[in-house]
Amino acid sequence: MATTAFGGRPPAREQVPADYVAALRAANTFLTAWAARDQEGGLRSVSARVRRLHPEAELRMYFSGLSNPHHAGFEIHRGRRVSAGRYAFPIRLFEFYTGEKRGAPLPPLTLLTVVRVQPATRNADAVWAVDALQGEPAR
Repeated sequence: MATTAFGGRPPAREQVPADYVAALRAANTFLTAWAARDQEGGLRSVSARVRRLHPEAELRMYFSGLSNPHHAGFEIHRGRRVSAGRYAFPIRLFEFYTGEKRGAPLPPLTLLTVVRVQPATRNADAVWAVDALQGEPAR
């Protein structure tokens, strides 16, 4: 009989849908680009809808941010399926001022919406992208 590190029975394994993992990967790619201030990676990770709603210069500024405060890191919490091909992930985006010793207030939780923009084919995985920026109302 298998046991956990704490000696108890392991919990029943929950099934994680492949779509959830793909959406989580897209959210993580987007947030990593934000934290790294990677404009090109960030632009590749957003949907055509986001690119239509926001001028490219605005999106670039979203990813590059300011020199102070600067992007410091992110938290991504367990997401939920909103509808077929759409997931929402609660996130926190942390920004800090250079030289700040006390830290900063805890940022609020906001939702990051990820959608399947291209279905899987026989030769390729589905393509997922961020469809609503942090703090922006989801469609």
